[in-house]
Amino acid sequence: MSEYRIQWLCRHRRLLYAAAFVLTFAVEAWIALYVRDAVIRPYVGDILVVFAVYFFVRMFLPRGVRFLWLYVTLFAMAVEISQYFNLARILGLEAVPPANMVLGSVFDWKDMVCYLSGGLLLLGGRCLSGGFRKGGDGHGRSCKNSDF
Repeated sequence: MSEYRIQWLCRHRRLLYAAAFVLTFAVEAWIALYVRDAVIRPYVGDILVVFAVYFFVRMFLPRGVRFLWLYVTLFAMAVEISQYFNLARILGLEAVPPANMVLGSVFDWKDMVCYLSGGLLLLGGRCLSGGFRKGGDGHGRSCKNSDF
């Protein structure tokens, strides 16, 4: 990749993350509205939620945050755990469709596995895009990027 392209990408990170968020959100909406199957809607949709939240955060923090993939994964899991405790009902938000959509209403362990899978895919993608270098984890390998 040319030096000019690399500089352009570095200067326009927010736009790239915004585009990734919009695309991921559009795919999520399409899945929610039109897909009625036993794999894509319940599993791939939950994995993509982690990506959507990650891209949304990166629009505001384009240089990244160390362990952001983990924070986003834990956030998704916290929302799922709130469903176990019926947080929407406790807060009186079950009749508010946007809040009910975000908080959800049914806890499922499979969703937790999907969120973890999404987080690990983010980590893998960050490691692969940045490569590995010596040092860091005590085993001679660590990810080059410092923003996860």
